[in-house]
Formats: sequence, C-alpha cells, structure tokens
Amino acid sequence: MEFSYVARKKDGGTVRGTLNSETRARALERLWQDEMTVVEMNPAKKKGLSLFGRRQHMLSPVSLALLCRQLAAMVDAGVGAIEALETIVHQAGDPNMSTAMEQVIGSLEGGSSLADSFRHAGVFPSLFYRMISAGEASGSLEVTLEDLADHYDREVWLAQKVRSALVYPKAVVSVAFVVVIFMVVYVFPYFVDLFFTLDMELPWPTMAVLSVADFAAQWWIPLVLLGIGGYVGWGRAMKVDSVRLWYDRTY
Repeated sequence: MEFSYVARKKDGGTVRGTLNSETRARALERLWQDEMTVVEMNPAKKKGLSLFGRRQHMLSPVSLALLCRQLAAMVDAGVGAIEALETIVHQAGDPNMSTAMEQVIGSLEGGSSLADSFRHAGVFPSLFYRMISAGEASGSLEVTLEDLADHYDREVWLAQKVRSALVYPKAVVSVAFVVVIFMVVYVFPYFVDLFFTLDMELPWPTMAVLSVADFAAQWWIPLVLLGIGGYVGWGRAMKVDSVRLWYDRTY
C-alpha cells in the first residue's frame, strides 16, 4: 500500500512524500528510523479516476450499517475512537473499508475530530459525517451511530424490495426485445419479398416499418452493441451525484 506523508526533520524542515509499506504502522516506523517526526500520513489517493468511476469507491450501505454497529458497541463500551477503528481495520473483509479506516485513523492522529476525519476520507456520504458531528456535539455518539445503522439497514431493505419488484418487468422487457429483434431480422424480410413480388402498393406506415426492418437487418450487430453501451453508460451516469440530481429535478 502506498502512503503519502508530511514529516519534520531534525533541523525543522518539512518533508512531503510517498512510500510503500504493508501497513501504516510499518510506514511510520520507517520514518521514525530516519529520525523524522510524522505530522500527517494517509493512504495515497488513486489517480486517473473517471467521472463515471468516482462512485465505485463509495462505501455501500451494507458496509456503513456494519461500521456503525461495530463503532457504536465499542464507543458504548468505553473504547477510544482510534483503538476502535484499528480493531475494525483488522476485522474488515472489504479492502475499501480498510483503506477508508486507515485514512480516518491518520486524520484522527493528526488532531481532526471524528466527523472531520470521516469527511476527509472522501468515501462517506455527507449524512454520515454530519450525523457523527451532531453526535459528538451532543455527547450521544453511540446513540447517533445506532440510529445511522438503523437508517442504512432500512436503505438496504428498501433497495432489495425495489430490485425484487423490478425483476418481472425487466424479464418481460428483455423477452419482448429479443422477440422484436427476431421479427425484424428474420421475419420481416420475407414479407418484403412477398409484397414486392405481388407488386402491391403499400401505405406509408407499412413502408416506414419495412424500411426500419431492412435497416435493422443490415446493421443489427452495431445497433445491439450501441444499445448495450447506452444501457451501461446510463447506469453509470446515474451513479454520479450531479447527473442524478439533474435527472430527478427534471423528471
């Protein structure tokens, strides 16, 4: 794992850089061996993320609910925030969660509040760290964490209900799409040959349908690829906050 750090040398000069290490503790130990005082250390941010790929690194509601439950139990038991988060890092099976916790721990050790540390990590929704801030200010952090866990559990339940409700319509649309493609590519060309053989004068709606069928029969592979690309692109676009907000306000 790559870490970015800010440290001070013995002569008082400030050093900024990155280093690779298996864990944050070993990275700190290497800098201490070089007689440097670490001011800040966080996992290095990945570069080259596309606009559509940004949300892929946000933590899922399932991970957030589990994090809130674990953190609430440890805070209620009197465990310090840093110690609790270090325990969660060792237990986390999600690499994104482990990286996020390392960043939060680094910010806490740098003097930031718990809410600010979650905000600086960049993978937590605004509701999450704002509720944490409110819990810290009111002195009821464990209650706030339990409420957040309940909220994300309900969010997961609702998402599962919506996905279950959409299974049948998606299946129907998929079958209808396949049937239409089959009709256009294999059935309509026979009718075209029949109509032209009989020298029949066809109304313009029928001619329009036959023209579309002829075009689709010749270019069906690019059209299918274009449809798949459009579907995937639309799905990714809907994961971008600004695009989703524009769509919800417009429609």
